Amino acid sequence: PLTADHLKLVAADEASAVLVLADSAACSDASDSQVVRVLVLLDEGEAAARQEGRQRPKPGHVVAEVLSADAMPLLRFMPTKAVLPMPSHRVNACRLARLVTRPVVSHLTDQLWDFENSCAIYMHSFPQLAGHTIGDVSLRFADGIVLGVLEGSTGFVLVNPPAAYTLNEDEQVILLRPTNVTQVSFK
Repeated sequence: PLTADHLKLVAADEASAVLVLADSAACSDASDSQVVRVLVLLDEGEAAARQEGRQRPKPGHVVAEVLSADAMPLLRFMPTKAVLPMPSHRVNACRLARLVTRPVVSHLTDQLWDFENSCAIYMHSFPQLAGHTIGDVSLRFADGIVLGVLEGSTGFVLVNPPAAYTLNEDEQVILLRPTNVTQVSFK
């Protein structure tokens, strides 16, 4: 979607999460500029809703796929939503390298990304856990496995943090948890 009407058509302003995929048919620079344009449109829609006083759900996560490293700095400075940039060239290269050395990785990632699986990866905000260490936090979830932390101020993802890592109030915990439990009831 490259216009505000297209975003309204897919109800992007009401979504709990938005995934902006790159156009693999275009060159990487053109595709990345389209991704940035969609993110700017999302920001403009949110600003317009605030000015009009419209009630909107709490903004969800925005994951943006980029094809080149050139767009990464731009994505970190999107004003209203926390954009999680996903450099697909790096992700794919890392995955292929792991497949060569460890073929089981393919099976594991297929299971993680399969929508029919009974568990998935989620990011949760737990302000009440600020000041606790990851070692303590990982023992609090009977049905979840702590995979990492999303730093709120920088958007940096720390995978498998050390047990002594202390959570801040603006950080989100990345969990592998059952899909049959709503985000609100998972504590």
